[in-house]
Amino acid sequence: MNTLSPIIPVVIALAFLAGNGVRADVIDHYSILTAELQEATLNACGEKSDPAQWSGLLQSADHFSAEITAPFARELWQKVLGDLQAAAPADFRVQAKVCAEMQAQLQYICSLELLSHQKQNDIKGAQEWRALITLPKHANAIEGALALQSQATHSSQIQPITQLLAQECLE
Repeated sequence: MNTLSPIIPVVIALAFLAGNGVRADVIDHYSILTAELQEATLNACGEKSDPAQWSGLLQSADHFSAEITAPFARELWQKVLGDLQAAAPADFRVQAKVCAEMQAQLQYICSLELLSHQKQNDIKGAQEWRALITLPKHANAIEGALALQSQATHSSQIQPITQLLAQECLE
């Protein structure tokens, strides 16, 4: 397993956002959370349970919670946090399952936040969340990025751009 693969989107996002003057709180919290999540996954797959490491994952997940503003994303994240807290005393098999589900939900939550910010015409916020999403293999990342940029000058196009971005996340 390549340990750098989850870090690559974060590095790209940081480089992109640094040039656009966007706040990096979401990126920072996401980066810390994914590093903790990767460590917990490796521990669970290695058939060991580290309570101190799991506590760090819980803390990182809690800090990331402050960044989530879309109502459905917040509701979903609360369920993820509940599952995470319940798995703390569990054996490594339960922790591995929770980690895998959390990784998937994290991408879904980032997509929901992207669409929420885009619908509110918060282009920089949408770009920030979009940078965290690992797009499907055949998605056209350029088309979505250009559509977001064009929304700044063509705000009447919000609905078609929302559809394009949602489709991009699902392809």
